[in-house]
Amino acid sequence: MKKCLEAQGTEIKFGDILFIRSGWMASHASLPPTRLHELYATFPHHKFVGIEQSDVVLRWIWEHFAAVAGDQPSFECWPCPRTDWSLHEVLLSGWGCPIGELFDLEKLAEYCREQKSWSFFVVSEVCNVASGVASPPNILAIF
Repeated sequence: MKKCLEAQGTEIKFGDILFIRSGWMASHASLPPTRLHELYATFPHHKFVGIEQSDVVLRWIWEHFAAVAGDQPSFECWPCPRTDWSLHEVLLSGWGCPIGELFDLEKLAEYCREQKSWSFFVVSEVCNVASGVASPPNILAIF
């Protein structure tokens, strides 16, 4: 991740939001319904790529980011190879750090390439659901 940020010329500032575009949403959207049905019918235990659950990654997030998000079903790799903790537990419950998942980041990435800028202001409001624990965000990137 650090090398990607360096290649983009992106400077990390305390309180930034880390967005990771893996291509999962674009790939998923390109599959025909029959293939999607096959995938979901034959994989009772889903496996997803994602951020490594390590002390190094956890410290890096703690020192730089106010929230994290990605385009995959799980921000961290799943199933979690660790047995003592997962990023979800630490980020959400321990730190109150929001995690966004299944974000469609393709148009945003295209616009960033056109502008040659990977920094922007983010505004987000979640649905107000009494006793809710998760919500689809209403998110906007402002350049």
